[in-house]
Amino acid sequence: MSQADLFQNLRKLGDPRTETISVVLTEHEIAEQKARSCELRNAQDALKRERADAMAAFKARAAALSSAEELCRQRASTGRSDLAVVVQDFITPGNEVLTVRIDTSDVVNRRTATADELQEEIFGGSA
Repeated sequence: MSQADLFQNLRKLGDPRTETISVVLTEHEIAEQKARSCELRNAQDALKRERADAMAAFKARAAALSSAEELCRQRASTGRSDLAVVVQDFITPGNEVLTVRIDTSDVVNRRTATADELQEEIFGGSA
């Protein structure tokens, strides 16, 4: 008897609906599900690592922006900017020490020479 013959003498009741039924899996299907569950666990772990990396990058960007804002506010409130430049000290015949920027030759500081700076090297150096 075919399926069409089985339904020939029956009358439909209501509309089709979805139901959950239990099906016994084969050994092969069970092995596939175990392998898939391992793949999904690995994907979850990778997603957690990706989130942690993204959060670290986000926090670093936020800290950089905060530092930049703080520096700009400090410059705006003081009207000054601190720069790291290479300088060289020179002593003048008048015992004044001039601190000169190497890149622009501008004098950035003047002061009186210390006693050590005034000591003259004898015979090309100290003993």
